[in-house]
Amino acid sequence: MALILAKNYKGTPAVSKELAKVLSINISIGVVDRLIEQAHKFKTTVTTLTKLVMGVSKKSTTCMNKVDRLSNEILALKKRVVKFEGNK
Repeated sequence: MALILAKNYKGTPAVSKELAKVLSINISIGVVDRLIEQAHKFKTTVTTLTKLVMGVSKKSTTCMNKVDRLSNEILALKKRVVKFEGNK
């Protein structure tokens, strides 16, 4: 660096190109690091949402089973009411 400053090469195109390369590499590395961090956050969010959806799916299945049993119980109750009404 001292040689470049002593000879005043800092304005030459070769030095400018190399400086631009180094700066673009540093910026690229920073961008990639940020993307990796965002990917980890998204992965955590997706995992959490997947667990929530699985829980909701299980609960909805349980509710549907209860609805099926309820309709059978309603039919049985109707039969009992009709039978009771017929006995009067």
